[in-house]
Amino acid sequence: MGITEVAVEVSNPRDQTHWQKLDLIADTGAIFSVIPRSTLEQLGITPYAEETFHLADGSEIRRPLENVFIRIDGKPNSAHPIRQPSPRFC
Repeated sequence: MGITEVAVEVSNPRDQTHWQKLDLIADTGAIFSVIPRSTLEQLGITPYAEETFHLADGSEIRRPLENVFIRIDGKPNSAHPIRQPSPRFC
């Protein structure tokens, strides 16, 4: 079993004039996508909610949620990304 990366472009749903290219890890069982905070901020994407996630070790983390548009091979998709934690939380 290996890791599969996918080249995507992400954009703010309210302003699709700017797209940022990213290489993301594909997880076919994921509900949310994790996108770097800096990318979301550059695109002007802001959180609409926070969600609590339960980790394998039993701990909980809270992460903000945002809506983004994602294109794979130029084909549009939509996603609800989790903002990647800032370095101080790593």
